[in-house]
Amino acid sequence: MNILQENHFIFETQKAKIKLTYLSLFHSKDNKNVLFLHANGYSAQTYLKLLKIFYEQQYNVFALNFCGHNQSENYDQFSDWYFFRDQILAFIQHIKNVYNVLGFHLIGHSLGGASSLLAASINQEDIQSVSCWDPVVLTPILSFLANFIDTPLASMAEKRRDEFKSLKVIEKSYRLSPAFKDWDKEVFHDYLNSCFYHDTNSDTYKLCLPKHIEAKIFRSLKFGHWNYYKKLKQPIFVYATKNSNVCPIRACKLLTKNHPKSKYIIHESGSHFFPMEDPINTANQTLEFIKNL
Repeated sequence: MNILQENHFIFETQKAKIKLTYLSLFHSKDNKNVLFLHANGYSAQTYLKLLKIFYEQQYNVFALNFCGHNQSENYDQFSDWYFFRDQILAFIQHIKNVYNVLGFHLIGHSLGGASSLLAASINQEDIQSVSCWDPVVLTPILSFLANFIDTPLASMAEKRRDEFKSLKVIEKSYRLSPAFKDWDKEVFHDYLNSCFYHDTNSDTYKLCLPKHIEAKIFRSLKFGHWNYYKKLKQPIFVYATKNSNVCPIRACKLLTKNHPKSKYIIHESGSHFFPMEDPINTANQTLEFIKNL
């Protein structure tokens, strides 16, 4: 399998030019295209086991590392998630230019899912569908109230240990955490090898994403996204989790009500990380949706 891990392009804002990296699993310009967006604090490579399934089903797959993640350049001068939406829109234009392909099925987890929905509301010509795995959308009322409450996830990110003696120490420590204990072994391995880097100066392993940026991303979720979600005309697939804190049933229904081929299903694990815990089923459920369009 030809996975080009060193691909990159320059994302331009009004204030900066930022180098973003991405994965490309490419067959031919005549194949259908999947564009994948990861969750806050993770990487495109973390989901490689899932992405391979789409590639094996003859899809071209392009997976972006958001700013600050994996080897994408750090940048903290942003104030909302439209910053991530705009990275997706720029990425689509780059892929169109470089690979000469048209039409994309967006797939995103958490931050990646919410940002994909925002991008699809803007670019309805290139984006054919959006599949979201427990996207951080809340409901219109909850997203408004969230503006007045500091998210505990941001505080947790700021307190996160970000330096370790070895990857084995990280593995042992993280596997004891409820958030990681049920992860698929291969997915967890890809996470370790793409979300930490070896600092040769201190001979330690550090988080690729600085924890202050991870915290800022959590705090940058702002009221107003539903004004864009209501404009969506494409088929939407929402794969949420039971008792989700970020995508309740009410939000699933609102997101999927405007198109006859839209649908939502609920993963029974209750974990926000079900794509990492149940990768094959997650990919296959999404494939089924896309193939039936």
